[in-house]
Amino acid sequence: MNVKFAYLSRFLLLVFVFLWPCVLMAQLSVGVKSISSEQVSLYEKFEVNLTISNAQYTNPFDPDKIDVRAFFQSPSDSVWQIFGFYDNYQTRNAWKVRFAPNEIGSWQFYVQVINKGDTATSNVHTFQCLVSDYHGWIRISEQNPHYFQYDDGTPFYGIAAYYPWGVSNGAQGLELLQKSGANLFGYWNIPYGDEKGIIESLNSGIGHYDQTKCGRIDQVLQWAEEHNLKIMFAIWPHDLLSKTVWAHLWDENPYKYVCKVDDFYSDTQAWNYQKKQYRYLIARWGYSRALAIWEIVNEINGTDGWQHGHRLQATNWVKKVHDFFQKNDPHRRPSTASQSGGIYWPQGYSLTDVPNVHLYETSWSPAFPGNPLRSSAFLYHQMAGDLFHDFQKPGILGEAGYLNTFGNFDVPSAQYTQLYHNAIWAAWAGGNATTPFWWSFNQKIMSNDVLQQMLAFSKVAKSIQYLHYEFKPLSAEASHLDVFGLESPTLTFGWAREMNGNSAAQEFFTLNRFTDQDTAFSIQWINTWSGNEIFTEILPSNDGDLTLQIPDDGSTRPDVAFLIYPVVYGGKPFRLQLISTVRSMFCGDTVPVPVLCYVKDSLNRVANSQIAVNFGLKGPGILCSSNPVTTSHGMAKIFFRSNGHAGRAVLVAKAGSLLPDSVCIELKSQITIDDFEYYSDDMALQSVWLTRGGTSATITLDRSDFGDGNKSLRMDYAIGNGNPYYAGIFKLISKMYPGANVLRFWLKDDVSNRDLIIVLKDSSGKSWQYTLDLNHANGMWLNIPLHRFTTSDPPQELQSSQIREISFNVMEGNAGSGQGYLNLDGITLQNETFIDNQSPNELPKKIRLEQNYPNPFNGQTVVKYFLPQRSNVSLQIFDIVGRKVRVLKNGYISGGWHAQTISSQSFASGVYFVVLQAGQIKKVIKLMTIK
Repeated sequence: MNVKFAYLSRFLLLVFVFLWPCVLMAQLSVGVKSISSEQVSLYEKFEVNLTISNAQYTNPFDPDKIDVRAFFQSPSDSVWQIFGFYDNYQTRNAWKVRFAPNEIGSWQFYVQVINKGDTATSNVHTFQCLVSDYHGWIRISEQNPHYFQYDDGTPFYGIAAYYPWGVSNGAQGLELLQKSGANLFGYWNIPYGDEKGIIESLNSGIGHYDQTKCGRIDQVLQWAEEHNLKIMFAIWPHDLLSKTVWAHLWDENPYKYVCKVDDFYSDTQAWNYQKKQYRYLIARWGYSRALAIWEIVNEINGTDGWQHGHRLQATNWVKKVHDFFQKNDPHRRPSTASQSGGIYWPQGYSLTDVPNVHLYETSWSPAFPGNPLRSSAFLYHQMAGDLFHDFQKPGILGEAGYLNTFGNFDVPSAQYTQLYHNAIWAAWAGGNATTPFWWSFNQKIMSNDVLQQMLAFSKVAKSIQYLHYEFKPLSAEASHLDVFGLESPTLTFGWAREMNGNSAAQEFFTLNRFTDQDTAFSIQWINTWSGNEIFTEILPSNDGDLTLQIPDDGSTRPDVAFLIYPVVYGGKPFRLQLISTVRSMFCGDTVPVPVLCYVKDSLNRVANSQIAVNFGLKGPGILCSSNPVTTSHGMAKIFFRSNGHAGRAVLVAKAGSLLPDSVCIELKSQITIDDFEYYSDDMALQSVWLTRGGTSATITLDRSDFGDGNKSLRMDYAIGNGNPYYAGIFKLISKMYPGANVLRFWLKDDVSNRDLIIVLKDSSGKSWQYTLDLNHANGMWLNIPLHRFTTSDPPQELQSSQIREISFNVMEGNAGSGQGYLNLDGITLQNETFIDNQSPNELPKKIRLEQNYPNPFNGQTVVKYFLPQRSNVSLQIFDIVGRKVRVLKNGYISGGWHAQTISSQSFASGVYFVVLQAGQIKKVIKLMTIK
């Protein structure tokens, strides 16, 4: 043996003998390398960097190989177990723990590592938590599970948009979203849109997590926290689980190496990998107050597993993922899952915390064909209401809008902005916990006009303390309004919209069975287009009902929001206020209608005083109740009915030294079925007048040919030659109109000499008809006595109170098939025996403008004027220095007496002038408001 080699061998043996015990003593250890700060603000990130020694593992992301977790003890001695994670973004090669404290004071923590059966524990460390302006994570309220709250108990109403990819932080990104009032957005784990891949990617490999993507999510969460925004995070967008359905990204998903796409929901190995990924999500991002909702899967019916028959496995999987997050997420963030638009999925909604409907309108049928904006608002309210009714959970419309609208509106456009506006208010009034997550946040879809509506809404929605009330759907009755809302004994909120998009000013609605005991209520009216208060008034209920009139502030907005609270009564009585929900009625209708008189103090509050109110009447009609009437709870009620004469009835209320008030009721000798002035566009018209099924008829507004006013209905038709043998249009009539005996309307047609058959139906479907020729080239007013309408089986005389539908139907007659048109206007019912309370000999011969009554006034006053013939009229109000402050009328008005109600709500106290101009003739009166 070589001597040198022999000595070397002995030396190595001695080294091994002496050093082997040291090797055996090299044990697993963990220590705190650094902390982000010794002082951290409430709900801010506290990050711990670790030193782990002598651990043996091949995959740092696998908790079965190496399990890192920390234990935090709060000042109140509660203990939080927080997972640690491996961060190799930009080759950091770091072990970390992230935590956010929710108590002010001194915290303690230590870290534990488990590796190959060994456990190592760090020393105990401390840090201080300081006060901040943040409220923490989002969770479901225990007080009112229909809504969310922050960790500290502050209510959270979500102002939401979907921002699935391409998220930026600048003036066109999250900064703009925050400035527009938003506090919540949806975000996808997706490779496209510059989102840096997916968390568990082909690049990282199965069981490993793509650190470039993780760094991107770190960035988005940090940006969201800077702007106080919350995120609904979609872990599995449908694309990632689809190989054959409408979006295909399964081939970019590393789970393709574990299982077939159809088996993703049930495969055991796939589930084991998923659990580790979900734990990593919680460990790395669970601290963040910006992470609000786990969206387990977005549109599960867009995945192969669902579409290929594995629906039971898919729903079981949703529940399994939900349970995992409930068990392991220390903040118990709510979970959600969804299907695509057009589907209501109660089975799925029962599995997660947040029921989630995707509302793309064209997946449903419109409730009002031809009126897309009304249909849209109804659908948003219906879906929100269904979730509110069916689940004691916060319901959301997790995707909505985009281009799938009933009206196929251009984007951007004024109509699209109005659609979004209606959607957010209708969903709010239906009980949703957030606005619809509008798809999606970009400059085209969510234009500046749309974002302005988001901002206006946020002012109102964020101001309500939803958690303290037990709401139920509001019951309301109105003639021209859709009224939606939620009520409770101490707060009611809602939204009212004029059905066809016309001005809602001065329209009435009644909240039925609103209260068990009559008391006073504060009604705060809100301009939904600005989010600002219009006016606040205090009114009493009446036999449990609360009757409201939308204030007139001079705008033409179609909708208004309201907040109602019970309040104490006002002070010393100052004035009277008369309100009648019926402003006009047919003089043949003798059913009594109530007129209410409120006693108000100088601050417009109801004064709870017993006062004898004397009611007077000028003009036609009868006061049915005893007089005077003593007020109760600040209100007196009297009943008025027609005495069979037409004209203008003025009811006056007086009580001692209090300022009196008056209200006008027009008793009309005719009932307007339709004069077509009410409709703003063709779609509004087509929501009321409908085409007979299977016939070829097109309905439009005509602004060039009309009998009165400025509009008529035009029907273009085609019959025969491959078309049905007739064409027809109809309108449903919801009210009862007793006492009429003549149908009157204006007709202009194609002079084809075809038959026009007018059909009147009652509620049972029994019909009466009258036939005339189309031969009215210049337009003509026609009067058809109802007794000339014939029926059979058995013959029966038609009563006007029976009419529930009117239709106009063109048939060939003696003229044959072909195309043509007709115009209709001024369709009315009247009674030729009724007379005006002013005989023709007493009618003025010239234009007249009478002094308003009452004057001076606080609340409402009425101006009466007379036109000897149909005229182009301008009726305006000017202030004392000649500035125009309101336009009351502008356009053609029929001859006769007219009454205009004027509200003082938007006027300051002072002197104003009402100017009536018709042609070259101008009339002026002076009026005065006092407040």
